[in-house]
Amino acid sequence: MYEHRTEFVTKIDELRLNLPVPKELSPEDFNTGANFEFHPTLKTFLFCWCHDTKSETLWLYADENWSMYTSVTSENLAEHLLNTLNNLDPEITAQMARGCGVVIETLFSLKSERDAGLNNKDIDHLN
Repeated sequence: MYEHRTEFVTKIDELRLNLPVPKELSPEDFNTGANFEFHPTLKTFLFCWCHDTKSETLWLYADENWSMYTSVTSENLAEHLLNTLNNLDPEITAQMARGCGVVIETLFSLKSERDAGLNNKDIDHLN
């Protein structure tokens, strides 16, 4: 199970109790499958998501509303998320994103690794 920063634990508990659960999800499926994402510097709640890999359905809660997406495989979800790397805040580091949610932390970690790889290639090119 993902480990959030301690400062988010109470907020996550509140969200679990207060977010409306989509009718297609049982409360148990929501409680075991919900993932919560937070902004690394503002420390605000960004979104909640649940991905049912069997039915290939993704539920996304943001702006006080649930959206449901069908035919979402783990592969095309990962591809979509990777396509967002260039849009991430350049001032936020992987270290700052640690504990802010599995998606946020992973994206900033991948961005940092990619940027470090680009920098190393730039340095190698100069030698």
